[in-house]
Amino acid sequence: MKNLLPLLLLIVSFFNLISCSDESEDNSPSACINASKNNVEVGEKVKITNCSKNFKSIEYSYFDSQQQKLVTVTTPDIEVSFPKPGDHLVGVKVFGENGETNSSSITITVNDFEENLFFINIPNDFESIPLGAGIDAITGRLYYIDLLGSNSSGRAYYYKELDNDFKQISQVFLRDETENTGSATRFLLTNGDKIINTVNTLLI
Repeated sequence: MKNLLPLLLLIVSFFNLISCSDESEDNSPSACINASKNNVEVGEKVKITNCSKNFKSIEYSYFDSQQQKLVTVTTPDIEVSFPKPGDHLVGVKVFGENGETNSSSITITVNDFEENLFFINIPNDFESIPLGAGIDAITGRLYYIDLLGSNSSGRAYYYKELDNDFKQISQVFLRDETENTGSATRFLLTNGDKIINTVNTLLI
Protein backbone atom coordinates (compact mmCIF):
# COMPACT_ATOMS: atom_id res chain seq x y z
CA MET A 1 0.00 0.00 0.00
CA LYS A 2 2.88 2.31 0.80
CA ASN A 3 4.17 1.85 -2.71
CA LEU A 4 0.84 2.98 -4.19
CA LEU A 5 0.61 6.21 -2.17
CA PRO A 6 3.13 8.23 -4.25
CA LEU A 7 1.39 7.11 -7.43
CA LEU A 8 -2.03 8.19 -6.10
CA LEU A 9 -0.64 11.57 -5.08
CA LEU A 10 0.84 12.03 -8.56
CA ILE A 11 -2.50 11.23 -10.23
CA VAL A 12 -4.38 13.63 -7.93
CA SER A 13 -1.83 16.38 -8.65
CA PHE A 14 -2.17 15.78 -12.39
CA PHE A 15 -5.96 16.17 -12.33
CA ASN A 16 -5.67 19.29 -10.14
CA LEU A 17 -3.26 20.77 -12.71
CA ILE A 18 -5.69 20.10 -15.57
CA SER A 19 -8.55 21.59 -13.57
CA CYS A 20 -6.59 24.77 -12.83
CA SER A 21 -5.53 25.01 -16.48
CA ASP A 22 -9.13 24.83 -17.67
CA GLU A 23 -10.25 27.47 -15.18
CA SER A 24 -7.48 29.88 -16.25
CA GLU A 25 -8.18 29.54 -20.01
CA ASP A 26 -9.18 32.92 -21.45
CA ASN A 27 -12.35 32.69 -23.55
CA SER A 28 -12.86 36.44 -23.85
CA PRO A 29 -13.37 37.84 -27.38
CA SER A 30 -10.36 39.18 -29.30
CA ALA A 31 -10.92 41.64 -32.18
CA CYS A 32 -8.79 41.35 -35.31
CA ILE A 33 -9.21 42.41 -38.97
CA ASN A 34 -7.02 42.38 -42.08
CA ALA A 35 -7.20 44.49 -45.26
CA SER A 36 -6.45 43.21 -48.76
CA LYS A 37 -4.64 46.53 -49.32
CA ASN A 38 -3.61 49.31 -46.96
CA ASN A 39 -2.69 51.78 -49.70
CA VAL A 40 -5.23 52.39 -52.47
CA GLU A 41 -6.51 54.94 -54.96
CA VAL A 42 -9.71 56.98 -54.66
CA GLY A 43 -12.70 54.69 -55.28
CA GLU A 44 -10.63 51.49 -55.25
CA LYS A 45 -12.31 48.65 -53.35
CA VAL A 46 -10.65 47.08 -50.30
CA LYS A 47 -11.74 43.76 -48.78
CA ILE A 48 -11.73 43.67 -44.98
CA THR A 49 -11.58 40.15 -43.55
CA ASN A 50 -12.24 39.07 -40.00
CA CYS A 51 -9.58 37.26 -37.95
CA SER A 52 -11.23 37.75 -34.53
CA LYS A 53 -11.52 34.94 -31.96
CA ASN A 54 -14.05 33.83 -29.33
CA PHE A 55 -16.81 36.15 -30.51
CA LYS A 56 -20.56 35.74 -30.93
CA SER A 57 -21.24 38.76 -33.14
CA ILE A 58 -19.26 41.46 -34.91
CA GLU A 59 -19.75 45.09 -35.92
CA TYR A 60 -17.67 47.13 -38.37
CA SER A 61 -17.72 50.92 -38.49
CA TYR A 62 -16.20 53.50 -40.83
CA PHE A 63 -16.99 57.05 -41.89
CA ASP A 64 -18.48 57.58 -45.35
CA SER A 65 -17.12 60.99 -46.37
CA GLN A 66 -19.44 61.21 -49.36
CA GLN A 67 -22.64 60.64 -47.38
CA GLN A 68 -21.10 62.31 -44.30
CA LYS A 69 -22.23 59.59 -41.91
CA LEU A 70 -20.91 56.70 -39.86
CA VAL A 71 -21.60 53.33 -41.50
CA THR A 72 -21.99 50.14 -39.43
CA VAL A 73 -21.96 46.62 -40.90
CA THR A 74 -22.47 43.32 -39.06
CA THR A 75 -21.35 40.77 -41.67
CA PRO A 76 -18.08 38.84 -40.98
CA ASP A 77 -16.26 40.31 -44.01
CA ILE A 78 -16.92 43.59 -45.79
CA GLU A 79 -15.76 45.54 -48.85
CA VAL A 80 -15.19 49.29 -48.62
CA SER A 81 -14.08 52.14 -50.87
CA PHE A 82 -13.49 55.81 -50.16
CA PRO A 83 -14.31 58.74 -52.49
CA LYS A 84 -11.79 61.14 -50.98
CA PRO A 85 -8.03 60.92 -50.38
CA GLY A 86 -6.55 60.72 -46.90
CA ASP A 87 -6.23 58.25 -44.01
CA HIS A 88 -9.49 56.39 -43.33
CA LEU A 89 -10.10 54.34 -40.18
CA VAL A 90 -12.04 51.06 -40.26
CA GLY A 91 -12.99 49.85 -36.80
CA VAL A 92 -14.30 46.50 -35.57
CA LYS A 93 -16.02 45.54 -32.31
CA VAL A 94 -16.67 41.94 -31.31
CA PHE A 95 -19.10 40.68 -28.66
CA GLY A 96 -18.57 37.56 -26.55
CA GLU A 97 -21.02 35.00 -25.21
CA ASN A 98 -21.29 36.75 -21.85
CA GLY A 99 -21.49 40.33 -23.15
CA GLU A 100 -17.75 41.06 -23.14
CA THR A 101 -16.46 43.28 -25.95
CA ASN A 102 -13.16 43.96 -27.64
CA SER A 103 -12.24 46.48 -30.34
CA SER A 104 -9.56 46.98 -32.98
CA SER A 105 -9.00 49.12 -36.07
CA ILE A 106 -6.87 49.53 -39.19
CA THR A 107 -5.99 52.56 -41.30
CA ILE A 108 -6.50 52.63 -45.07
CA THR A 109 -4.48 55.30 -46.88
CA VAL A 110 -6.32 56.61 -49.95
CA ASN A 111 -4.29 58.46 -52.59
CA ASP A 112 -5.62 61.04 -55.00
CA PHE A 113 -5.40 59.47 -58.46
CA GLU A 114 -4.20 62.81 -59.86
CA GLU A 115 -0.96 62.30 -57.94
CA ASN A 116 -0.17 59.44 -60.34
CA LEU A 117 -0.91 61.42 -63.50
CA PHE A 118 1.67 63.25 -65.53
CA PHE A 119 0.97 66.21 -67.76
CA ILE A 120 2.73 67.12 -70.99
CA ASN A 121 3.34 70.78 -71.79
CA ILE A 122 1.59 71.73 -75.04
CA PRO A 123 2.10 75.11 -76.74
CA ASN A 124 -0.83 77.53 -76.69
CA ASP A 125 -3.39 77.01 -79.48
CA PHE A 126 -1.92 73.56 -80.18
CA GLU A 127 -3.66 70.24 -79.80
CA SER A 128 -1.99 66.95 -78.84
CA ILE A 129 -3.62 63.58 -79.63
CA PRO A 130 -1.66 60.56 -78.30
CA LEU A 131 -2.42 57.66 -80.67
CA GLY A 132 -0.29 54.61 -79.82
CA ALA A 133 1.62 54.09 -76.58
CA GLY A 134 3.58 51.40 -74.73
CA ILE A 135 6.84 50.41 -73.06
CA ASP A 136 9.93 50.01 -75.22
CA ALA A 137 11.13 46.41 -74.82
CA ILE A 138 14.79 47.40 -75.23
CA THR A 139 15.10 50.70 -73.33
CA GLY A 140 12.21 50.13 -70.89
CA ARG A 141 11.04 53.69 -71.52
CA LEU A 142 7.50 54.84 -72.15
CA TYR A 143 6.80 55.91 -75.73
CA TYR A 144 3.82 57.32 -77.57
CA ILE A 145 2.94 58.48 -81.08
CA ASP A 146 1.61 62.01 -80.96
CA LEU A 147 -0.44 63.96 -83.47
CA LEU A 148 0.50 67.53 -82.67
CA GLY A 149 -0.48 70.80 -84.30
CA SER A 150 -3.14 73.45 -84.73
CA ASN A 151 -5.79 74.46 -87.24
CA SER A 152 -3.62 77.28 -88.53
CA SER A 153 -0.30 75.45 -88.83
CA GLY A 154 -1.52 71.95 -89.60
CA ARG A 155 -0.75 68.77 -87.69
CA ALA A 156 2.06 66.24 -87.85
CA TYR A 157 2.98 62.86 -86.39
CA TYR A 158 5.81 62.61 -83.85
CA TYR A 159 7.38 59.67 -82.06
CA LYS A 160 8.22 60.60 -78.46
CA GLU A 161 9.92 58.84 -75.54
CA LEU A 162 9.82 59.70 -71.82
CA ASP A 163 12.25 58.94 -68.99
CA ASN A 164 11.39 57.41 -65.60
CA ASP A 165 10.22 60.83 -64.36
CA PHE A 166 7.87 61.12 -67.38
CA LYS A 167 9.95 63.90 -68.90
CA GLN A 168 10.29 63.93 -72.67
CA ILE A 169 13.79 62.92 -73.76
CA SER A 170 13.33 62.50 -77.50
CA GLN A 171 11.03 63.58 -80.34
CA VAL A 172 11.20 62.29 -83.91
CA PHE A 173 9.17 63.89 -86.69
CA LEU A 174 7.38 61.23 -88.76
CA ARG A 175 5.25 63.04 -91.35
CA ASP A 176 2.58 65.66 -91.81
CA GLU A 177 -1.04 64.66 -91.48
CA THR A 178 -2.88 64.59 -94.79
CA GLU A 179 -6.30 63.23 -93.79
CA ASN A 180 -8.31 62.66 -90.64
CA THR A 181 -6.41 60.43 -88.21
CA GLY A 182 -7.66 57.03 -87.10
CA SER A 183 -4.84 55.37 -85.12
CA ALA A 184 -1.13 54.59 -85.08
CA THR A 185 0.89 51.50 -84.18
CA ARG A 186 4.56 50.67 -83.66
CA PHE A 187 6.37 47.45 -84.53
CA LEU A 188 9.78 46.67 -83.06
CA LEU A 189 12.24 44.71 -85.19
CA THR A 190 14.76 42.26 -83.72
CA ASN A 191 17.63 44.69 -84.37
CA GLY A 192 15.87 47.43 -82.42
CA ASP A 193 14.64 49.39 -85.43
CA LYS A 194 11.04 50.58 -85.35
CA ILE A 195 8.31 50.50 -87.98
CA ILE A 196 5.55 53.02 -87.29
CA ASN A 197 2.25 52.80 -89.11
CA THR A 198 -0.22 55.70 -89.08
CA VAL A 199 -3.80 55.15 -90.18
CA ASN A 200 -5.85 57.92 -91.73
CA THR A 201 -9.45 58.07 -92.85
CA LEU A 202 -10.70 60.37 -95.56
CA LEU A 203 -13.90 62.21 -94.70
CA ILE A 204 -16.38 62.39 -97.59
